[in-house]
Amino acid sequence: AQQFTDKKSVRVFCKLNNDFEFPCAIRSNGMGGFMISVGLPVLRKAKVEKGAKVQAAIRKDSTKYGHKEPEELKELLAMDEEGRKYWEQLTNGAQRSLIYYINSAKSVDKRIE
Repeated sequence: AQQFTDKKSVRVFCKLNNDFEFPCAIRSNGMGGFMISVGLPVLRKAKVEKGAKVQAAIRKDSTKYGHKEPEELKELLAMDEEGRKYWEQLTNGAQRSLIYYINSAKSVDKRIE
């Protein structure tokens, strides 16, 4: 983990049991070590029971947002100058959260909405 961390937390992709990959952050545990928090939605998608031991592999996140940028958002920001200026004023974390929210929609219509 130390090879990835030059600050308090760093964005990476974590792969559980050599099967399910998801974006996450490596954080200091306050005792000289590091941790990755894994929420219940990720555990469900990875088909891992809460409290189970898992094998984890990490790789550096070289993407801009830590998630795939939705095509609908790309198009909207290209067309809407005022919206793009507002988007650029958001923190990286806020942008990442909005992209996660947009990507969670099941249909194109819901992502646009």
